[in-house]
This record gives sequence, C-alpha cells and structure tokens, in this order.
Amino acid sequence: MQDIRERLKRFVVEEINPRLDDQSIVVTIDKNEGQTKAVLIEPFLKMLGYDEVKDIHREANASYGKKKDMRADYTVSMDGRESILVECKAFGKNLDNEEFETQLSKYYNGLCGKGKKTVAILTNGKKYRLYMDTKTTNVLDVEPYYQFDITGNVSAEHIEHIRLLCKDSFDIDKIRKLAEQEKQVATIRSFIEKELEKPEKLTNWTLDELDKQKTKNNRELYEPLVKKALEQVFSKKAENLSTPADSNDEEQKERKQATDSKKRPKTTFKMLGLKEGDELTCTRKPDIKCKVVSVERNKVKYKGKEHSLSGLATILLEYGKGIIGSGFNCFSYNGKILSDIRKEKGL
Repeated sequence: MQDIRERLKRFVVEEINPRLDDQSIVVTIDKNEGQTKAVLIEPFLKMLGYDEVKDIHREANASYGKKKDMRADYTVSMDGRESILVECKAFGKNLDNEEFETQLSKYYNGLCGKGKKTVAILTNGKKYRLYMDTKTTNVLDVEPYYQFDITGNVSAEHIEHIRLLCKDSFDIDKIRKLAEQEKQVATIRSFIEKELEKPEKLTNWTLDELDKQKTKNNRELYEPLVKKALEQVFSKKAENLSTPADSNDEEQKERKQATDSKKRPKTTFKMLGLKEGDELTCTRKPDIKCKVVSVERNKVKYKGKEHSLSGLATILLEYGKGIIGSGFNCFSYNGKILSDIRKEKGL
C-alpha cells in the first residue's frame, strides 16, 4: 500500500485543506457533529485503509454491566475485533473538556470489559488525541499518550503514531509499547520543566559535587547558578535545532518568506498581472509546469487536477518543511519568481 507519509500528505492537501478553506463548509461543521463526521472524520478512517462497510461500525454498542444502551460514535474492527474506538465532537468544539474524556472512558471500559484490546481516539476532525490504559488494565488513562493536528507539520514521530493505526500495519502491542514510552517521556519532561523552574534535585547534586555543605545559605547561593546553567544548555540546544547543519541559505530564505507570507493580506494572481492559461514553472523542479485556471482564487491545474498554488507546492516538494502556504516562493512566471513579482508591485 502507498507509503503512509505520501498517503497522509495527499489526504490533507487534496481533501482536508480544500474543505477547511471553504467557509461555507466550516460554518456547516462548526457546531454539527454529524457533518464533522462525514466531512472530516470518516475520510480520515478511510485514509487509514479501513472499509466503510466491513471495518467501520457506526453507533457501536459499548454497553457493559448495568450501563445499558451505550453507543460509541465509531469502532473500527481488526480481524473481527474492535481495535479502535473513536469518539467524535463537532469541529468547533474544544477537546479540553472532562465530560468528553469521561464519556470516552465509559465506552472504552465497555469494549475492554468484553475482552477487546482497544486504542481510543477523541477528535473534532482536526485535532486527534490518542488514549490507552497504560496505568491500570481496562481503565483509560486520564491524559492522552499522544495528540496531533491533522493539518500541522508532520514529524517522523507523528507519522509513526498514524502508521500504527493503519489497517495494513495495525499492531496493538506496538501501540501499547509506544504509548507507555510516550507517558514516560511526559514524566521526564515534567521533571525537567520543574527543575528549570526550581532546580531542587540538580542543586542537591551540585552541592554534593562542589561544596558538600547542604546548608540553607549554600542552597540559596547555588540554586540560581544551576538554573542559569540549565537555561544555557537548553538555549544552546534550541539554537542548534533552529539552524540544522544540512540546511542551506535558500531553505532558510524560503522559511522566512513563508512566515512573512502569513502576515500579509492575500495576493491574487490577478494582482500580479497573470491571466487564465498562463504557465507557471516550479522553481526547484523546472521540468514541472502548471497552468493558471483562476486568477481570483489562485487556482492552477496540474496533471488534470485543480490545486491551490500552495497545495501543489506541498505535493511536489517536501511535506512539513515549513513552506506550506508559500506557493509564491515555489513558482515562477516568465523566469521571475512570483514572490519577486509581488515585491516589484509593492504588494
């Protein structure tokens, strides 16, 4: 089956982004859970490789004990057993709601009580939160072990979590192991954050190494020094991450232009003097051409399909590199990059 990174990329660019760019659709799904399911969530489950008739079960029975008539929005089956539980909310709903998590937990208990190994998802169609029972068997953790925004940049970690949910690579034991690791990372991260705020344990270590005298005065002397050292370490790490060794000036320029483009009002092809039928060339892959089909909506046609310019750039170039939304940097007209034409016109 198609590589999950490529599959996800095309799904977001060709299906999700166009729908979220259409204000009439956003208004429809904002407070309507049923429409959110149809427009965003069911397509995501299909993208994972599940058949809407054989694998995806709507209003699935999650009753157990005295809890009768409990219906989960979806369960997704694997080898005849429910393996994914999905609780859906309307697109405009904030998922930071204890009632949503409690509801999901009840459904999870119902499925697990029937001997089914399950991973649970809480979603509004854009944001996805993944849960398991890493602490107590058959009792859903209060906090998700991982969460992501389907329209956000894609990291290798992000891809791995989605890959394990796919029908062709689903593995509940690997999901559990990964969930446990994510929980451990969260615990370590919490410890580091606390130490950054008030470094008690590292101050104890510093006193052991440098002074041996754990008096109140010594602690007050060394604590700010430890905090300063920690800040320097993380500042240096952040600096290294922001300027990777394999990046070049051109990529950094593109990233800056992409950021700047989000701040300025939308520029249309018409404002640049382009006409429908004009041919644009991909700056990084000059053999790739596309034709303008709408000068007001910035639409182009490539291989018989209509795309936004930024959407096509995302498909042709590397997804998640920070150039999404910067199509003007990636295409030229008559030898001039569109972003340069925009500058010349003072737009």
